[in-house]
Amino acid sequence: MWEFSLVSMWSPSGPLRSNPPITRSANTKRPPPRFNIFPRLPMKKSKKTGSPESSAASPGKLTTSWEIRVTDRLARQIRNLPENKQQSVGACLCEVQAAWGIPHLHSGTGIRKLGRDLFECRVGLDTRLLFVADTRNSELAFFALGNHDEIRRLLKRL
Repeated sequence: MWEFSLVSMWSPSGPLRSNPPITRSANTKRPPPRFNIFPRLPMKKSKKTGSPESSAASPGKLTTSWEIRVTDRLARQIRNLPENKQQSVGACLCEVQAAWGIPHLHSGTGIRKLGRDLFECRVGLDTRLLFVADTRNSELAFFALGNHDEIRRLLKRL
């Protein structure tokens, strides 16, 4: 390695002296450069044994088809809406049915969980649909339509 001559930098008779020169001794060599500190080790084989049937099904998608049920009161509310709102509500119902059971699509369709089986879906900026997911019958039961404040008032009464 490197050798330093140790010279006293402070003498009792005077001020500081200059730094000693750095010299390299002839018997020391620089170590060879090491580029790969951690050598690549062979990877161990996985001990998991999966059946081919289970790997084909995607865990994010449900295999059952969910049906949509709309209450009579909600159907009357939808009929009283303007034509363009009726179309957007219908499109939202179809989107919810298609996206149900695929969690990453829930945020794109505006589905939010409000309770144990209670959900809301955004139709537009000001309109929301309230529905319940019935797992026994595999159906999504839509029962309320309104803006944010109306839905909050309804939830307080439930």
